Amino acid sequence: MAAREEIIEKIGLLNHMVGVARRIRRDEEAAADPNVARVVALLRLKDGIPTQEMATVLGIDGAAMGATLEAMGESGLVEVRVAQDGSKTVALTEKGREDAPAKAELSDVALDGFTDEEAEALLGYLGRIEASLTGELGADWKEREEARKAAKRHEGRPSDRDGQGSRGGFRGGRDDRRSGDRDGRSGYRGGREDRRPADRGGYRGGRDDRRGERGGYRGGRDDRRGGDRGGYRGRDDRGGRRRED
Repeated sequence: MAAREEIIEKIGLLNHMVGVARRIRRDEEAAADPNVARVVALLRLKDGIPTQEMATVLGIDGAAMGATLEAMGESGLVEVRVAQDGSKTVALTEKGREDAPAKAELSDVALDGFTDEEAEALLGYLGRIEASLTGELGADWKEREEARKAAKRHEGRPSDRDGQGSRGGFRGGRDDRRSGDRDGRSGYRGGREDRRPADRGGYRGGRDDRRGERGGYRGGRDDRRGGDRGGYRGRDDRGGRRRED
């Protein structure tokens, strides 16, 4: 029994390893400089070509051409020669003339050392495992799994916020975190019922301060000591613009 459990675990591990190997290959292909193959192909047709002519023929700007040739030189694929007048030509090295070995298919890598007969036998064993699991899951398991994934994606999309009320206006007030459902938000950055019983209103309303009453623009919020604010940014019973009684 332990051997059978180990087989299932091994199958899962192998499936994961195949996925990782595929991702690594995709990343390597994406990181590879596509200009290298073009430079090699051109130099095989005409060796010792000036770098400026090469950039023109291939349609590569000078900076990108220089970076490609520098990387190819470090890899031993090309040799850049500088003439007395400062002009540069590029030639392939022996290594650059060799055909780059094609990367083996991942299936060949995974089954390296297997004979054709062994590979066929393994495929038959895996087919028997698939048939047994299909009997457990049902013949339509793939369709049901796709439907489950689609429903899960739909559930993750933004929707109406249940239990939080509706929002309105520009950054309006909010009911406190401690009291019941959140009611609608409204107004221009209007009041919020805060942690203490209070109302805010107006444009970015002022707050009842420690000394008295404010109101108007930066309109009041009932704060720690209560009171109403009025006027422009009033403080301590100030009405209007910084008016003091």
